[in-house]
Amino acid sequence: MEKVAFLLLPGYSAIAFFSALEPLRIANRLAGRSLYRWSIHTPDGSDARASNDILIRTDGRLTDVNDTLIVCAGFDPLAHVRPELLGQVRRFWRAGAQVGAIDTGAFVLAAAGILGREPITLHWEAAHEFEAQFPSIPVSTELYERHARLFTCAGGTAAIDMMLDGIALRHGAALAEAVSQQLIYDAIRPASARQRASLAERAD
Repeated sequence: MEKVAFLLLPGYSAIAFFSALEPLRIANRLAGRSLYRWSIHTPDGSDARASNDILIRTDGRLTDVNDTLIVCAGFDPLAHVRPELLGQVRRFWRAGAQVGAIDTGAFVLAAAGILGREPITLHWEAAHEFEAQFPSIPVSTELYERHARLFTCAGGTAAIDMMLDGIALRHGAALAEAVSQQLIYDAIRPASARQRASLAERAD
């Protein structure tokens, strides 16, 4: 069983978070056993307020190091980040955990110093700001990037594709396809799919 810790920063994207969480829930149901167990955290342990003002009860601050840490953020991702939180992110990384970011969560991973020469991705709207703050870190326009223990995602419904890819890698393509069908998701998009399609491409 993979233990996943979600770290939600104030103003996180609710659709991106649920797009990452729901495939795990469905995978558990279809498998008939707990392939994944998750917990939800915030920097100060309070309830998590999304950009749409929805409030979610959490499991408090990050404490134990789980198998996977996923940072989900939205606008102004570093506004509530303190050195203690960056230290906790580094602790996951040094312990050998899988570490990922959704939407603008890549800012937190970069500030923690765990991003390097491998390309990362984030929401297209924040890409220029990220490149200005962290010019040595390559940024791609793909839906998600996966490198050994590190993964990043553009956010929105791209989180579904990334999580389905992870399910396929760990538990097989058949389960990932079954989860996709439960989500009424026509096709699992590859990482290389563009974040912003032209009007002509959408009409095809």
